Amino acid sequence: MSAWPVRTGVTVADGVAYFASGLLPPQGVHLQAVNADTGKPVWQRQIPCSPNGQILVDGDRLWLPTGRTCPAEFKRTDGAPLEPEPNLRRA
Repeated sequence: MSAWPVRTGVTVADGVAYFASGLLPPQGVHLQAVNADTGKPVWQRQIPCSPNGQILVDGDRLWLPTGRTCPAEFKRTDGAPLEPEPNLRRA
């Protein structure tokens, strides 16, 4: 099994496909955006949380489910976290 399996579905919005891969943050977990038609990378960002489920696109934000913790929130334009420590906020 790969150390970086895609752990989300692929979500497509406005011609861009978003997905996340990886199991454990210390081993490298990445949130990625690619052109949905060509597969050309738009951006890639290493993130400090483990994805688990379908990514939600909401305007200029991406919501990434992380299993038993609160969903993490990222900027859709570049994947930057919108919280200093994703998963540390309380529901």
